[in-house]
Amino acid sequence: MRTTLILAAVTLFAIAQVVVTTTIVGIKCLDGVVLGADSRSTGGPLIMDKNKEKMHALAPYIYCCGAGTSADCEQITRRAKHLNFLLDVERDLDDVSNIANSNNPILYSVKSIAKLIKEGISNRKPEAVFIMGGIDNNDHALYQINMDGSYIKVNYASLGSGSIDAMAILESSLGVLNGNITVDKAVEIIRQSVQAGIMNDLGSGSHIDICAIKSCEVKRWRELSIDKVENSLRQVPHDVTDASNIIKPEDYNTITNTSKIMRNKSFSIEIL
Repeated sequence: MRTTLILAAVTLFAIAQVVVTTTIVGIKCLDGVVLGADSRSTGGPLIMDKNKEKMHALAPYIYCCGAGTSADCEQITRRAKHLNFLLDVERDLDDVSNIANSNNPILYSVKSIAKLIKEGISNRKPEAVFIMGGIDNNDHALYQINMDGSYIKVNYASLGSGSIDAMAILESSLGVLNGNITVDKAVEIIRQSVQAGIMNDLGSGSHIDICAIKSCEVKRWRELSIDKVENSLRQVPHDVTDASNIIKPEDYNTITNTSKIMRNKSFSIEIL
């Protein structure tokens, strides 16, 4: 009986650790914020969608990446976006000085999502985590929002089942720069981080979505990621709104003479 209970507890703990099957990352830069995510959506051991959009726009210069139950991520971000629109309406109709959080919409968005997570959806605790970043009147910032509704302001973050592999790339790359990084350089680190999650985590895969937020513009695009025999990745930028443009390989022919013969030994067999 005791052994059965221990096995059940270990199983539940393992399931809880891999429930958020994805890889999302973010980096705060000197001139903006860069977010990245994979595009694989899973249902248990099955791949349900290879072109899932995990980036959500909450305001013109505020975006977030969601990981967890797809319906929870969609519902929470939709409500947070609605609250931001209401804040804009109040800002237009009333004096800005009389409206709380009017000059800091990023923190307002973080608190809105944290409140929605704590309150739950339909009397149920949502299973979702977020990485949010953007630019407002004060400064540019990056926040990590956990499943219990707590949040923390960070310089870089990674969440999901592929977060360990992604964090290895982030720490090894950003540790040398000491936070002195521009958006252009951060894009390559984000790309490598998501690639690490895709290559080492079964819950992450398909393509790479990147969002670069600057004070003057926001760029979003999708990069096609194909695992080659020579263990390399080819990236082709595509319009994130049109998944039909994604080019898929016609065949998977292996390359000859790729396996090196380390040792050759021959012997005779006598057949009776």
